[in-house]
Amino acid sequence: MVLGKISDAFMEFAKPMLDRLGPNSTSAARDDRLKIAFTIWNAVVYADNVGDGSILDKLKRASSDTKFVQLINQLIERKRTLFGTDDRLVGDYKFIKKGRKIFFRVEAHDPYPKGSKKLSDTGSK
Repeated sequence: MVLGKISDAFMEFAKPMLDRLGPNSTSAARDDRLKIAFTIWNAVVYADNVGDGSILDKLKRASSDTKFVQLINQLIERKRTLFGTDDRLVGDYKFIKKGRKIFFRVEAHDPYPKGSKKLSDTGSK
């Protein structure tokens, strides 16, 4: 399967959170939302493709704020439903301004240690 750019997939994943900010939001508010999306994306990749659900477990237990826990669960479901076949990890990301245009750049990383197999390759998924 040929995947598109990780930056496009990640921004589409984070879009509902970013849209809620509105046009007058600060870059700090945007960055906070992207950090949450980044954490959830990578935690789901580790849980579903590598077999390590510890990060997701910690995220779900980390907050007593029921709305935040609901947001976490919605993002987990969004990742699994819309981007479930994308097993790339999101690495460093940044906005780059060129002239009047702003580009979003994201590094993609392989979640599998060298020599290891995907869960789907071992029949364990």
